[in-house]
Amino acid sequence: MFLLTGYTVDMLAQSKAIVDEAVKADVQHIVHIGAYAKEDTTVAHLGWHQLIERYIESSGIAYTHLRPNYFMQNLLRLPNTNNPGVIHQFFGEARLGWIDADDIALVAATVLRSPERYAGQIIPLAVEALTGDEIAEVLTQSLGQPYRYQAQSPDDLLAQLLSVGMEPAYARCAVDVNRRLTTGTMSEAADTFDNFESITGRKPNYWKDFALKHRDKFRY
Repeated sequence: MFLLTGYTVDMLAQSKAIVDEAVKADVQHIVHIGAYAKEDTTVAHLGWHQLIERYIESSGIAYTHLRPNYFMQNLLRLPNTNNPGVIHQFFGEARLGWIDADDIALVAATVLRSPERYAGQIIPLAVEALTGDEIAEVLTQSLGQPYRYQAQSPDDLLAQLLSVGMEPAYARCAVDVNRRLTTGTMSEAADTFDNFESITGRKPNYWKDFALKHRDKFRY
């Protein structure tokens, strides 16, 4: 059994190679961490994850696909030293379905311990749908410091991503997603699911829990 995930433009070739080697090694179960999207999505990197899922399924190895929505960790770049307490993001006023990456790991570990129970399943993951303004309010109430959300244009995102070394093709995908969010054409981005507790036996981390867990990174 092993865990497979990927977030680069090379993920198709890399994932294919890993699955091919898993077949040779007689691996019995693969847990793949992909991304939540509509089955007919036209967002490139979300489609890449779906292609990887299909290849895993064609391999003959038992599988479980995890499909998380938006990672809470995406906002851990706070605080902004130039504008403390300001959340700068590019998704406009969209409401997004959030999940703590630590909780994704807990689901993956649960599946790996009982692979027969989850074989062939697709498990979407998101526990709380909030806008940027609502996240700012949660941080304000949880940490006792004022926060506010400031939406930025997706057109300004590409240069920032490239400046920190993100691959151009993947960076363009990120810009595409944020453009769709700001225009309201990705309503599925707000989807949440009531499955975490039944899988893991404990409650998930909501934004208030995440804020307190990472208080040292959020406070200014």
